[in-house]
Amino acid sequence: MKKREQIEHMFSSFMIVDDRTDSLNRGWQTDKSLRNSMRTLLTTEPELSEEDCAQFWLQQVIQDRGKPLASNHLCAYLEESCCFATLQVFQQFRQFNIKRVDCFFYAREAAANPQKLFKRYDPGQKTRLKTYAQYPLKSAILERVRIGSELLKYSPPTLMRTISKKRFTEVLRNAHLSKTKIDSCLLFQQCFRDRYSPPEMGTNRKLPPPTLAQWKAIASDYNQRRREFDLTEAVTEKDMENLFNFCTTLVRDSLKIRMVSWEESQNVLELNQTVPPETEESLTEESRQIREFLVTAFSQQSSDCQNWFKLWMGLGFTQTEIAIALGWNPGHQYKISRAFRRCQTDLLKALVLWIQERFNTTLTPEQMQAIAPQINECLEQYCQGEFHRVLQQTVTRELATEVDLLTTFYGKGSTLEVVADLLAITVADVEARVKTIKQHLQTGLQSYIEQTLAIDLAVVSRASHHLETFIDRWLLTAPYATFRR
Repeated sequence: MKKREQIEHMFSSFMIVDDRTDSLNRGWQTDKSLRNSMRTLLTTEPELSEEDCAQFWLQQVIQDRGKPLASNHLCAYLEESCCFATLQVFQQFRQFNIKRVDCFFYAREAAANPQKLFKRYDPGQKTRLKTYAQYPLKSAILERVRIGSELLKYSPPTLMRTISKKRFTEVLRNAHLSKTKIDSCLLFQQCFRDRYSPPEMGTNRKLPPPTLAQWKAIASDYNQRRREFDLTEAVTEKDMENLFNFCTTLVRDSLKIRMVSWEESQNVLELNQTVPPETEESLTEESRQIREFLVTAFSQQSSDCQNWFKLWMGLGFTQTEIAIALGWNPGHQYKISRAFRRCQTDLLKALVLWIQERFNTTLTPEQMQAIAPQINECLEQYCQGEFHRVLQQTVTRELATEVDLLTTFYGKGSTLEVVADLLAITVADVEARVKTIKQHLQTGLQSYIEQTLAIDLAVVSRASHHLETFIDRWLLTAPYATFRR
């Protein structure tokens, strides 16, 4: 972030944002009237500090509600706080495809009303005005965008199919569950996605619950794969149904907005007084560097290991299915399991060394343990990304005429009837075209996998199901706005 160094600039300039690229902090634009006002104040009181000026203008707001000058000065001053609150919300809820610029404007709108924003502010607490503002600004953003309100309308099966593995993992960790419980829930999610086959058509939000046969299939799949997660207890279909209810309850609770009050955030505010807010550029740059390092380190693994990871983390194949695809005896899946663990260990050691050398620090065992899941998340995104690009290229090059249909049905979650009215066709035509699109995508993806990974997916009985599931999830989250028509 391009910081404002001079006090005059802090209270008289506003952040430039780019709605087209959804970018914040493209520079600063000065308001001449505010600049002249600050020059007059600082000429009269040259010893005023940044916080002195903030408190001065807040008192002016309280004493003289009719004049906008003081409010405008505070609004300019709080631009960084608006940016930081925006990035907090964006990082926490980015899977819902919210825009940073929209969130920033919501925060700025709240900052423009300092009388309301600082209604409960107590100067006696000696908390910096900018630090205090971050929490009501974040609440103001959440109140406007209503994060999760749409997903809360989803049926439990839809939630379980829609939520990403990364977000689901965060939900489980935030619930402070044991590692065994988290692994059990993650395995359940994989088995649920693999074995639950909802009706091919209908609303995207209201999927019916699994049938008894599907619950049995989920439990059977779970029992076959539990040793991959070091889980010893076998389960029944009733156990799976109970775990399903437990998981969906956690997800729903995580989607409900909880506003932050001043009293609840006291301890956090005290910590934040000594920690400067992370900026958008620093967050992006650090994440980019770590990702680049891991991708480079991963590319140094054997080509076989990379291909196995793409099938496992990219497409959701089990280790036994990978062994079958390679023409091995299914009982030899342990060789693949060992290769995965060896690769993950190598990447962890390499990343730890890189972090310690780059930041001149020593990581504790607890910190190293916390890094491991982040490596898996990065690998999963990388392995899936290759296949996502294949699907997007197929749509843009071979199915360009279907972008409007896909955007409306999947991107906006419209019903078949709405799509039919918009395109002036029948509901049956919509169903037929969606089915044809999926078949086209699956044929292209399977051909790409078999050619690049040099395997025959025909020998894996559930290969088609894995590809269908992968494509279904991609269609729900694809970046339709970027598709060229």
